[in-house]
Formats: sequence, structure tokens, C-alpha cells
Amino acid sequence: MCYSPSDATNEIKKRLSAGSQNVYFCSHAQDRMYQRDIDDKQIISALRSGRVVAVENTENGECRYKVQSNLNGGITVMVEIPCASSNIIVITTWSK
Repeated sequence: MCYSPSDATNEIKKRLSAGSQNVYFCSHAQDRMYQRDIDDKQIISALRSGRVVAVENTENGECRYKVQSNLNGGITVMVEIPCASSNIIVITTWSK
């Protein structure tokens, strides 16, 4: 079951309140960060200041959350929030 956008925003902020050590970047996200000149600190800042604006279901039933932030000219981050852990998984990112 997916979180609502407001619940997902709150869950991301809750998980980040313990620090950023539980944020993981999949290889696709790392590639896009490199291509788009976005670093991990910008991603963490975007997740802390942003809000979930959309929820998407993947083909395998995972929920992905589109987080938008106005920091650094505007950054969007797509994440998964696994229920079975306290992690946040960054799937991809792009800037305005």
C-alpha cells in the first residue's frame, strides 16, 4: 500500500531526522546525478525541504514518490520508501 502524498512527505522527513545515512542511491540515480551535475547533498536538501507531489505504482507493485523542491533552482527526486526498513531509495533526479 502506498502512502498518500502528505504522509509520504512526513515519512521522508521523519526518516531524514535521524540523519542521511539511510539514503541510498541506485545506480540509475547515480548516473543521472553525474549527467545533470547534482550531488548527494543537493538531493538530501531537496528531500528535507521538498514535498511529495505525485505517487506512482511500478509494474512490480512498488510505490514511487515524486518529491519537488525549489532549492538550487528546483530539483525533483523520485524515491521509494520501503515499509520494511528505515531507508529511502533514490531512483532518479532532475532539475528544472
